Amino acid sequence: MRIAFDFDGTLTLDEDRMVPLARSLMAQGHKMFLLSVVQNPEEAERKAQFLFDNGLSDFTPSFVQAYGEGDYKECAEIKPQRCRDLGIDVFFEDNDIVIKGVHSISPDTVIVKPSKGSA
Repeated sequence: MRIAFDFDGTLTLDEDRMVPLARSLMAQGHKMFLLSVVQNPEEAERKAQFLFDNGLSDFTPSFVQAYGEGDYKECAEIKPQRCRDLGIDVFFEDNDIVIKGVHSISPDTVIVKPSKGSA
């Protein structure tokens, strides 16, 4: 399967649970993607470094460039298109606007909206 994770609020929501889950899916042979908004090259590098530091270097980053706060609405429209274009089967995402867009543009993509677990 082709599986994508959003970064902020999803992969980083509960790193003690989400990172091992991502590693497990990767170890099972799934094609893994990081689908995330970035505002500059430094942010892209920080996110790529997080993947490397956490044993997720087989993830393929797919960054959506935002140039300011107003661009986030447009980015919320681009992420569903990326799901469709990349053939994503499962997408871990926390943003309800993006989730709604994925349901509309890439209806075969299964959405998982993670929540913070309790100890």
